[in-house]
Amino acid sequence: MVNSFPAFKCWCQASWQYSMDFPSTSPLDADVMSFLNSAFELLLRVWATSRDLKVRVSSVEALGQMVGLITRAQLKAALPRLVPTILEL
Repeated sequence: MVNSFPAFKCWCQASWQYSMDFPSTSPLDADVMSFLNSAFELLLRVWATSRDLKVRVSSVEALGQMVGLITRAQLKAALPRLVPTILEL
């Protein structure tokens, strides 16, 4: 799974850059948003539960790349899971 994080981060960067270059056309249709929501949940779960430092670092880097692509509501919904995990570090 760790090997797929760099590719996912690059995809997020490219999608974000595309949305900046062409703001009137969004590459994020309903299917892509569904994929992003699933990926966000998976990365959040991996980050919160993994004991492997390399996995945690890679997953949090990938989550960071997603911030500009996912909805504010989803970020707010993730806070109850993020805060306790951060406090345990």
